[in-house]
Amino acid sequence: MSRLSLFLMWASSKAFGRFEIFTFSSLSLFEMWTSNGPRFVSRSLTLEEEHLAIRERKKPDEPIDWNDYKSMSFTRAVILETSRLATVVNGVLRKTTQDVELNGFFIPKGWKIYLFTRGINYDSSFYPEPSTFNPWRWLDKSLESHKHCFLFGAGGRLCPGK
Repeated sequence: MSRLSLFLMWASSKAFGRFEIFTFSSLSLFEMWTSNGPRFVSRSLTLEEEHLAIRERKKPDEPIDWNDYKSMSFTRAVILETSRLATVVNGVLRKTTQDVELNGFFIPKGWKIYLFTRGINYDSSFYPEPSTFNPWRWLDKSLESHKHCFLFGAGGRLCPGK
């Protein structure tokens, strides 16, 4: 496992409060995406430069703190893109509490609905080139606030680490 993967495990546990957000499969896929293409390899210096700039401001034994982490915009983007492509939770199950009409479809009270979030994460109308590992799409932080962003659940099941 690369130093970068180990760092991303640490950063995601600090950001989201739990290590489980980055499973072994997520890290394996991250390793595959970052080692399989000149686009990321040539631009991955951005990630390393971001980390080195922080280390240069600190004493050798001084740990990285929350303010340092918050300044890592590209690291954050890589974590979010890996989470989008390697979705930990495939979907959420809900039960209607009243009759609902949605896009011309009638859903009776008491029916169970499964929202397949992995399908949303790979929808090209929300994420252009959805199968491409592209952390740069997350540098616009407004993407997280869109109604289709379910990386951390939704509603009453929103991850408290979010």
